[in-house]
Amino acid sequence: MGDTLRVLLVCVEEDTVRQLEAALAKGDVRADIQCAMGAGLLRAALQRENFDALIAGDGMPGFPPLKVISTVLECGLDVPVIVLVEPAHEA
Repeated sequence: MGDTLRVLLVCVEEDTVRQLEAALAKGDVRADIQCAMGAGLLRAALQRENFDALIAGDGMPGFPPLKVISTVLECGLDVPVIVLVEPAHEA
């Protein structure tokens, strides 16, 4: 594979970047993954460069996935946003 996937990860911990890199590498996907920890950093990253995809989790306190999507739209961008949702645990 010749291209590198440019991914912006909206995350709480820097360790999440390494976990995603490892998961993509198993599928032979080269990726340049950057992490934005909050609305201000997300907006700055989106204005600074172009990404192939954004990945957001549903567990980021104070920054739900819908806010991520609205920030992308406010920046006038058309980029896929993938929302990772933790599975519900049955009692």
